[in-house]
Amino acid sequence: MATLWRVISSSVGTKILLALSGLALAAYLVLHLIGNAFLVIGPDLLNEWGHMLITNPLVVPAEISAEAASFLSFIATPEAEPLLREAGIVAGDE
Repeated sequence: MATLWRVISSSVGTKILLALSGLALAAYLVLHLIGNAFLVIGPDLLNEWGHMLITNPLVVPAEISAEAASFLSFIATPEAEPLLREAGIVAGDE
């Protein structure tokens, strides 16, 4: 466990954590946009989408994963700020 924490807290581990959480949040956004598109396409497809969301056992783990990705991104960002400032991505306080 200590080795995992050392990897995550390193500069590369923090960047990987932010990248993975960003990909998970982007995937959640795309799925949410697809669901909203059914509002325009028609009520039948919207009802099928809603039924799939209610009956699919993978929806709850996907929601928990999206919440975990958001939380991990929130936690890792302050740790990554000095690295981003050093790389010139974030302006420093001068």
